[in-house]
Amino acid sequence: MKQGRNIHDLNNEVMTVASLREDLIVPSPSLHMTDDLTLQVKTPDLEKMFGLTNVAHQGIARRLDIPKPYYDRMMVEAPALLAENVNTWMETEENSHMVRTLRQKDNDSLAICRALLSERYKRIDNDFVLDGLMPVLLKETDMIIESSEITETKFYLKCRFPSLERELVLHDAIQSGVVISNSEVGFGATNVSLLVYTVKCTNGMILPSKVFSKRKNHIGRVQQHDENFHIIASDKTKQLEDQAFLSTLADVIKAAADPDVWADLVDNLQKTTERKITGNVDHTVENVTQKMNLLQSEGESVMEYLARGGDLSQWGMASAVTRMAQDADSYDRSTELERVGGRIIELSTAEWERLAA
Repeated sequence: MKQGRNIHDLNNEVMTVASLREDLIVPSPSLHMTDDLTLQVKTPDLEKMFGLTNVAHQGIARRLDIPKPYYDRMMVEAPALLAENVNTWMETEENSHMVRTLRQKDNDSLAICRALLSERYKRIDNDFVLDGLMPVLLKETDMIIESSEITETKFYLKCRFPSLERELVLHDAIQSGVVISNSEVGFGATNVSLLVYTVKCTNGMILPSKVFSKRKNHIGRVQQHDENFHIIASDKTKQLEDQAFLSTLADVIKAAADPDVWADLVDNLQKTTERKITGNVDHTVENVTQKMNLLQSEGESVMEYLARGGDLSQWGMASAVTRMAQDADSYDRSTELERVGGRIIELSTAEWERLAA
């Protein structure tokens, strides 16, 4: 499993962002991009300037339906043309946007626009998720935080429960765990999924099954705001909805730490060790690479780890993918590949046989 930052650094980063964030609901015609690619919020009573992150640029391109390759080319080769394009389309839009910003710690530097999203975007922030779920995790006395990270787009917390350890195949012990992920900038739902942790190789495999996963999309009501576009504090109904949502996420953690649930899952995982590759191994890896949308270089690495591990089964294939995940350039891609490993495990017998024949 790819390592990120330690939990203390993660918590500090989450709390720092919480203290500096400021969210606005702004009518499209009140947003302007300058030739030096800063974002201006301008009305007769308010004027603010924001630097733009890469994620914010992606959001602008997506919201205005500007093809991203063309957007990127203008940003590098013709920034004034990009500003003209953005401003033209902003002025013709009738809807509003949520502008998620961060003040700088010194209060003198230019604040940052970190995302441009729909006005219906439901804010589920990392501090809310961490504060709500950490007490549930800490009730499990043997819980170990194996890896955690905050990337430009997502928050991750990966934990395991060493007391729930079973031997799946010879010398291949696995433990139950959970993965918590969230995005404050529109790159995915809040999600808690079951993690299968392989002790020897320190691989993580994230299961997509609805039985062991809960997610909440960031879509809600249109946000209310004051005359300066600041979002008005949540009402009691929303707070109750948020608490109910946290409760459903906590249920996944409790299930992952339940010995009976884990025993049933291991029995199902055991069946994947018995489903062998019956055809050409190279051809099977090619099939998996294509079905799971892996890069060619990733498929080559899967072949290498599959051969090195010597387990030519459905479980062995999934393990080769999750081992390869440790080599990924980014934490985001590494986690995506851990989910691919889980998708391979959840293939039905018929689906696996079509790939492995």
